[in-house]
Amino acid sequence: MELVLPNTYVVLEQEEMMYLEGGEPMSVAAIVSLAIAIGGASYSTGYVLGERVYYSGYKNSDYQRNKWAIRGAMIVAFGSVGATIMLGFENRYYALVTGRG
Repeated sequence: MELVLPNTYVVLEQEEMMYLEGGEPMSVAAIVSLAIAIGGASYSTGYVLGERVYYSGYKNSDYQRNKWAIRGAMIVAFGSVGATIMLGFENRYYALVTGRG
């Protein structure tokens, strides 16, 4: 079996090969860091919302009646970020309702 090269080909530099093979390693780290930052900001937003809702006088019985509609609206409006916001919200709200917060 013999190696057949095309009539025209381009010699690539090392930097070009790195770009073609998957990019710079720092870009992956930046993407992961951004995802973690967005997750943390979303959770913190929900945490603060939980406090504000609790201190506004919203009763747990009212929340229990409406929680699936609220959860659904958050997920429809914000997707996975909405789910993370709800996680922070419910953790803080239930901690305050049960007296553990």
